[in-house]
Amino acid sequence: MTYFVDTIASCRCTLPSPRRADSADAATARRASTVLGPKSSSSVFGRQPPSYRTEPTDPHTPHPNVDAAEVPRDSATAPGALRAPVRDVGIVVPWDADAAGRQGVAEPGDGPSSFDESSSLEAVTRQRVLATSTLTAALMGAAAPVLRAAAETQGEAWHGFSAEAIHAVASVPEGGVTPEHWAVAIIVAGAVTAARAAAAIVAPRYAAATRQSLAQALDPLEGLSDLALVACVPALGEELFFRGGLVPLVSPDWRGVAIAAVVFGSLHVSGGRGPWPALFATGAGAAYGASMLATSDVAVPVVAHALANLASAWAYKIGLWDAACGRDDDGLT
Repeated sequence: MTYFVDTIASCRCTLPSPRRADSADAATARRASTVLGPKSSSSVFGRQPPSYRTEPTDPHTPHPNVDAAEVPRDSATAPGALRAPVRDVGIVVPWDADAAGRQGVAEPGDGPSSFDESSSLEAVTRQRVLATSTLTAALMGAAAPVLRAAAETQGEAWHGFSAEAIHAVASVPEGGVTPEHWAVAIIVAGAVTAARAAAAIVAPRYAAATRQSLAQALDPLEGLSDLALVACVPALGEELFFRGGLVPLVSPDWRGVAIAAVVFGSLHVSGGRGPWPALFATGAGAAYGASMLATSDVAVPVVAHALANLASAWAYKIGLWDAACGRDDDGLT
């Protein structure tokens, strides 16, 4: 699931600059403070984009839901001080679509709501996430047969493996995926998920980088069907390309698995996500490749990768990644 996030993260957009407080605005804030509604809550799939932006009820007193670190002590009450971000509280300010469009910001209802503005990743829309994940998987799936054909025709000269040997290592058995192979895929997915959880505990930077990537890809989505598409379709394309195409091309043994894993991991560095997800993706790619060698079935890494993606996405949706990063339901530490 994660490779296509790098694609959508390769571009940047400029977020709107913070608004400055003035006396008239402050007076309006105090008059409207008595009509503020209760703080809204979110469900598992309730991370929907807000239709309005909010401003603090009093420019001289930061709201309890404002991160204290975001409000300078020496300028919190100064005229014209920058207002700190406020989440789900304050005066309702209608969205200025024209101004937002000029600054490259997604319109309400078309982008994430809990995406961390301090993240180096770009906030994207639901349509862009779905289109990018599908297109990336389609391109990789289309390139896989090309790599496979080159491996079968030239592989014996390159690495000494004949087309028959390659077919025996990386193909789907005629009888389909057997129960034993399903079991292997589930075990590998469980191992990758457990390793991901352990890495999040011992490596806070990995947890933060992974949470940012998940927020970018999953916050705009709506319902289980979107979640399943973004988790499973990229897994199919990536495994057909890396394990079904690149491994046979390089060498259908542990050497090809290792090289394909390194290439797979290196693609998770781009988009401002740092080296931590790349290191984990390299290990996960090696596990997926090893499962293919052990079963001689390329469907096993496809299933394992999809299941691991689903587990990580579900953990994010129910707040486990927020907990790993020390964030509460509002995204505050």
